[in-house]
Amino acid sequence: MTPTISCPVFARADSRDKNRPAIRQASRVLSYLELDQLISQSVQHLKFQKVRRHQRVALLVEREVDFIVLYFALLRLGATACLLSPRLPGARIRQEYERLRCRVLVSREKRPRRLLGIQSFTTDQLVDRDPSTEANHSAIEYQLNQTSNIMLTSGSSGQPKAVVHSVGNHYYSALGSNIHIPVTLNSIWLLSLPIYHVSGLSIVWRMSTAGGSVYIPSKNEGVLDCVREQPLTNLSLVAAQVRELLKDRKARSRMKSMRGILIGGSAVPDDLKQKIIRSGIPAYLSYGLTEMSSQVATTRLIRSERDLNSAEVLKYRRVRIDQTGRVCVGGETLFKGYEVNGRLKPSVSKDGFFQTGDLGRFSLLKYLRIVGRADTMFISGGENIFPEEIERCLLEMPEIASALIVPVSDRTYGFRPAALIDVRSGQKISRVKLQRFLKKRLESFKVPDEFYRMPVQTVSGIKTSRHDLVRQVQRQRHKLRKIR
Repeated sequence: MTPTISCPVFARADSRDKNRPAIRQASRVLSYLELDQLISQSVQHLKFQKVRRHQRVALLVEREVDFIVLYFALLRLGATACLLSPRLPGARIRQEYERLRCRVLVSREKRPRRLLGIQSFTTDQLVDRDPSTEANHSAIEYQLNQTSNIMLTSGSSGQPKAVVHSVGNHYYSALGSNIHIPVTLNSIWLLSLPIYHVSGLSIVWRMSTAGGSVYIPSKNEGVLDCVREQPLTNLSLVAAQVRELLKDRKARSRMKSMRGILIGGSAVPDDLKQKIIRSGIPAYLSYGLTEMSSQVATTRLIRSERDLNSAEVLKYRRVRIDQTGRVCVGGETLFKGYEVNGRLKPSVSKDGFFQTGDLGRFSLLKYLRIVGRADTMFISGGENIFPEEIERCLLEMPEIASALIVPVSDRTYGFRPAALIDVRSGQKISRVKLQRFLKKRLESFKVPDEFYRMPVQTVSGIKTSRHDLVRQVQRQRHKLRKIR
């Protein structure tokens, strides 16, 4: 018999916790009962529009409440949500819609011109604004192996891969996370990351599984505003957000009283790690990937430098390092496979492990440490260069907002590192200052010979596409603005 779980939203709505907040906003609070009713109503609207089990529905939805309602409504129907970024241009949306073989697209826009010819509904047609007061007494169960969504990866690769998740992937990801960073019925987790990425969607699963609530910022609320003014208990942040929040005295004070701040998305620069330790905020550094439904390993609470390298593999995950030094992952949170030409393509070994592109090692205490990316490492004059190491050093400079190291051809050494620098507004930097700073921290062969301004690009996710930038630099290096 196929294992099942109760819908986490329904389970709360059908219990004594039914009136506890599930979603909080500055102007509105939705209880679990009210959220459950909105989901039930959307199921009926989807059925009326002839959306059926096993069909795929593209969600191009910016309003997070609508997204959550439709996501769970599709789960209850047995349909699959294909999560698309609203930032994608029309041509890319159409391309992904067709590649994923979607039945219909849901958008906030009414008949968007960029999507003419695609069958679409608006969120207003499918999501009611006011929940009914009628109770739903029919138990709602999901099969753990039921496909829940298809999500596009972002990051260093060129063409995004379509990652297929099951209900069980998200459920066990939430359970393992909630064991490591305990949450309660009173927990309030800020939804500060895109909900169409695993980092944002995992917050919804964590809170609904534990019975806590998600705080959704309004259009006029930034992360800083929410941290300063709202009674939050938990945050998920990337390094750049942490850096900005720590500059604000009130935000620092509010963060210190929180229960847990999860930091991931990319490497955290060493200087920021020191600021985190000095600040006293309850921070946890995390390593994860879309294929593992968010977190894989997370440090204990950061209180000293010793805690920085204490990343424990969370429950329901398995990790090993293969002979090439690559991190291989498995367990209940491992995705079902990639969607390729309308078919599910499993990407695991015979014993159930997926080989990531990350290089890592275990300490004697079985803590996991990520060294760098296998696909970004390059050789310069016989020496291995990991771009991430140089990038971390550059990000310690207060003038630099972001940095990327790419290999460029060199007649003598084969390849040499070149740096792409995004200088903060109002700041100035010189090549001499950059090289002097790096030479104090790195071996000389790792110091870039050339520094360029970061080219303007469109970013559709949390991470910069390293692949696209490398290609741009190698093809159009002469057009980039040099830092002299």
